[in-house]
Amino acid sequence: MHKNNNSILSLPRNAILLFGLACFGVFQNSLMQILPLSLKSQIFLSIIFVLFSYYCIFKVLWKTYRTINFIFIFVLLSFPFAYGQHLVSLFDSDYLFRFQTFHILDGRLQDSSIINATYFIIVFLILLTVGYILSNTYYKEQVIVNESGLMAGNSIVIFISLLFLLISIYPAFKEVIAQYNLSRQFSYLVRRQLESQENYYELLGVGTRELYLGKWFLPSIYMLLLSFQDLRKRVLPYSILLVYSIIYMLTGSRFTLLKIILVVFLIEYIWHKSITLRQIKYLPIVFIPLIVAFSIITSLRGDSGVTFEDFLTNATFYINGSPLSATLWETGITFTSVSNVIDKVPSVVPFFIGKSYLGAILVCLPAFLRFGFTDNNIFTISSTFSPLYYGTRGFGYGSSIYAEQFYNFGYFALIVAIFLGIIIGKLEKKMFLYQKQRNLSQFLLIVFILGELIYSVRNDLYAIPRTVLISVGIPLMVIWLVKSLLSLSNK
Repeated sequence: MHKNNNSILSLPRNAILLFGLACFGVFQNSLMQILPLSLKSQIFLSIIFVLFSYYCIFKVLWKTYRTINFIFIFVLLSFPFAYGQHLVSLFDSDYLFRFQTFHILDGRLQDSSIINATYFIIVFLILLTVGYILSNTYYKEQVIVNESGLMAGNSIVIFISLLFLLISIYPAFKEVIAQYNLSRQFSYLVRRQLESQENYYELLGVGTRELYLGKWFLPSIYMLLLSFQDLRKRVLPYSILLVYSIIYMLTGSRFTLLKIILVVFLIEYIWHKSITLRQIKYLPIVFIPLIVAFSIITSLRGDSGVTFEDFLTNATFYINGSPLSATLWETGITFTSVSNVIDKVPSVVPFFIGKSYLGAILVCLPAFLRFGFTDNNIFTISSTFSPLYYGTRGFGYGSSIYAEQFYNFGYFALIVAIFLGIIIGKLEKKMFLYQKQRNLSQFLLIVFILGELIYSVRNDLYAIPRTVLISVGIPLMVIWLVKSLLSLSNK
C-alpha cells in the first residue's frame, strides 16, 4: 500500500527527496563538464551517482509500496540497457577494444555527449519515479463483486477469446515461421534490412490481412489466461505460448518475449496471485539461462543456415570468453541511442518538437486522414540517427524512451518524465482497482499497455497507441458489444 503519511506541502516526502536527488544530478553533470578528467574517470564518477540513485529509487519504492510493481521492474530493466557498457568500460575495457568495433570508448561521440547522456537517463528515471509516486495510491476500498455477473461475463470472454484465437493462431504462426525460415536463409540482420523493402511481405509469403489477424494471437492467449482460475486449465494456453515464443526467439528477435514475460508475470502475480513475493527471488534461476540463450543467439544473428552444432559452438565460445562483458556490451548498445541523439541534436538534426506524439495519434487513423504527415516524417530514432553513428543503414541500435523524449524536447524532456511517471502511476492504480473488481477486460487493457511500455527501455513510444488499438482494442470492443447486446436482450 502507498504510505503517504509523511508529506511536505501535501507532497509525499519521498518524492521531494528524489526530486532533490535529481537536482543534485543536474548540478554534478554541470560540474563534470568543467573538470579536466579523462572519459573513463568521468564515467567512474558518474556511475557512482547512478548506482546511488538506483539504490535510492528502489529503497523509496519498496518503503512506499512493499511490493514489486511495474515501475520497479521498469527501472531495474533500464540499468543493463542504459549502463551495461559503462561497467564494461570500467572493469573490462580490453574486451571492448579486442572484440567490439562500436562501443562507449570508440571515440565516435564527444565525451561531453556521453557524460550528458549518462546523467540525463538517471535524472529522467528519478523524475519518472517522482511522477509515479505522486499519482499512485493503491485503491483500498472494499469492492463488492457480483459473482453471478462475473461468471456470465467470464463465459463470454472465454468464448470470444477462443474465437479470436482460432482466427489468429494460423496467421501468427505462419508469420513467425516465415521469419524463422527467412532468417535461416539470409541471416537475421539481412532479414531486418529486407523489412524496409516494398516486397518484404512477398518474400515472407505472408499477406497484409494475415499480418493484422495475427496481431490478435497474444491478446487472445492473455484473455484465456485471465479467464481460467484453475492453473491446470491455463496449461494449454501456456503450452501454445511457449511454442510460439521458442520459434520467435529462433528468428533472432527477442523483445516481444520481454513483453510476454511482463504481461504473464502481471497476470499471475496481480490477477491470480499465484506468485508470491517470496517466490520472486527464484526468478533469476529462470532468467539467467534465458539471458545466456539470448546472448548466444545474438552472436549467430549475422549468419545464415545456422545449425544446432553452430549453437553449441557459440555457446562454448560464449561461456569460455567473457560472458558478462558480452552481455553488458550488447544490452548497453541502447545507451548509444541517447548519447548519439544528445551529440547530434540540434547541431546536426533539429529538434522533433513533439512530432512523434502527433504521429502516434495520426498513425491510428486511415491514411487519407493523416494528410501525408506520417509519410513525410521518420519517427523511429534508429532510422534517423543510427546511420550517423555507424555510417551505414545496414543495421541500427534501436531506441529508448529517453532518446525519443530528448529528440522531441531536449532537456525539457525531464519535465515530460514527471508526467509520464504520473501516467504510469495512474495506469497501475487502475490495474489494482480492476483486479479487485475482477474487471477482466480493463485489466487486460492495462497490462497490455504496460507490456508495451516495458519495451520502451530500448524502443520508441510512438507506435504504442496503434499497437494497442489493433491488437487488444478490437477484441475488447467485441466483448463490450456482445455483453451490451445480451444485456439488452435480457431486459
